[in-house]
Amino acid sequence: MKSEAIRCAIKLHSEPTLLARFNDPFRKLPRGITELLRIVSSDIALKNISLRNNLHAPQLKKVLVNYIQLVLLPEGNSNRRKLGVDRDSDFSQVKLHYKLLINIFHPDKSNDYIDPKFSQIILRAYKNLQHNTKNNSSISKVNSPPLNPKHYYPDKRVKLSKAKQKCTLNKIGLLKSGIITILVMACSLILLMPSSPKLISKKKLENSEIKTYGRESLGWKNPRARNNTQREITKVKLQ
Repeated sequence: MKSEAIRCAIKLHSEPTLLARFNDPFRKLPRGITELLRIVSSDIALKNISLRNNLHAPQLKKVLVNYIQLVLLPEGNSNRRKLGVDRDSDFSQVKLHYKLLINIFHPDKSNDYIDPKFSQIILRAYKNLQHNTKNNSSISKVNSPPLNPKHYYPDKRVKLSKAKQKCTLNKIGLLKSGIITILVMACSLILLMPSSPKLISKKKLENSEIKTYGRESLGWKNPRARNNTQREITKVKLQ
């Protein structure tokens, strides 16, 4: 059989001395408790598994019910263990096991090997777990933040307006920085730019005239030198 819980039930029936080990409340339950409960609560599923394994269906049901009574439903067990669920299982699993167990141990079902007191144990355990889950959910609701405050869940319009404001501020900052850089570059070009070519040509003409005047005043009337000075003057004028 695939289910570990069904194998444990058959083993406990064949070896009753193993009850102390299986009945330990601190021992983890075997896997497949849900499958075991479904097989016991459904006559069709019980017949199918008994035919597959060459077992007598009423005898197999008696073995499985005996395992549930001895391992799950003793008074010393916790509410979760009575319903055959682990600590980490959610409430939907608890509800499913409760329905299956009530279907097995219902008082209307008169069987010699089913004690009607177990239905009260199952009902009490389920109500306790239901009450605990409701208390835990109410505590979590009190501790949790409100559902729709602005500082937790801001409106989409507020987000869009803030994003637009940020974009406009960034654009203005970029424009300001661009204008400042252009002004700085213009000032630096003005400062580094040399004087205009017209002024340079005027200065050259003035210098050449001063030289010629000095030479003539000194009595230097060499025609070759005079021609050279005239050439220089004309070059400067052309420039």
